[in-house]
Amino acid sequence: MRRWHGARLMASITLAGALSAPAAPSEAAVPRDHPPRSPAEAREPEPGTSPTGAPATPAGAATPNGHPAVEPVSSPIGPPSPPPLPGSAFPTPPPDTGPAPSPVAPEDPGTPPPHPGDRPRDDASGHDHPARAEPGTGETPRAIRGRRSGARPARRHRSAAPNTLTITVPNSANLGNGYLGGTLSAEMGTVSVEDSRNGSAGWTATVSSTNFTTGAGSAAQTIPRANIAYWSGPVTASSGGGTRTPGQATADQRVSLSTTRTAFRGTKSPLVQITSWQPTLVITIPSSVVSGVYTGTITHQVA
Repeated sequence: MRRWHGARLMASITLAGALSAPAAPSEAAVPRDHPPRSPAEAREPEPGTSPTGAPATPAGAATPNGHPAVEPVSSPIGPPSPPPLPGSAFPTPPPDTGPAPSPVAPEDPGTPPPHPGDRPRDDASGHDHPARAEPGTGETPRAIRGRRSGARPARRHRSAAPNTLTITVPNSANLGNGYLGGTLSAEMGTVSVEDSRNGSAGWTATVSSTNFTTGAGSAAQTIPRANIAYWSGPVTASSGGGTRTPGQATADQRVSLSTTRTAFRGTKSPLVQITSWQPTLVITIPSSVVSGVYTGTITHQVA
């Protein structure tokens, strides 16, 4: 909800119309990078031959170079071993990293040390000694510790400022669906005026509208504001004394929003006055506009 001397409401309507048929799906292009293989190319390799057609070398047989064929062997990857010492048949021992750390036993918390702000006690006399204040602060360590622990002064709550005149409207409204060449009637929601000024002053609430447009807002995409009619209706809720007069109490009294119109007026008593109403929009939809979602802005002001 918005509260100030002038408030705007974003309204939208949806117009139904003939929909164009979806375009036929186009034939998918066949990639030319890999042409289909012929039946001769897709044949399975004959036994005893490699996929390339060459005779396969049996395991343990000699290759054309005279060396025996050896199958590849995989080994785990790890750090290389250090080279053996000269003249020794044993590998070099790993470097000495020192003795392993011995486990440390957890410390016994025992009795925690006294806080600097605690009052020390004289064992001989049995009397308490007052805690000394921190230098330059005039506060004891205990007071400083309590302040640092998150204690904060209580916040002061500010009340609404008196002597104000405000108006409240909904942020947005969906006016529903309409048809080309038809008429659409829909409520906008509750509009309220609150007058907390001193004395018994009067006030007047006015209303205006923009064109309702869709797309780029061309002539075929615009419902002019002259086609937007408004009527306030009676008071729906009120508090405080004074007088209240609707601008258009019934639908027969609706007015075009081609210009700014009076929505409501009133005169307050010495107490705070609140006045609420639920206006209605009547939209005449031209038959020459295209279908789509049309949006416009309805502005209320009070003075």
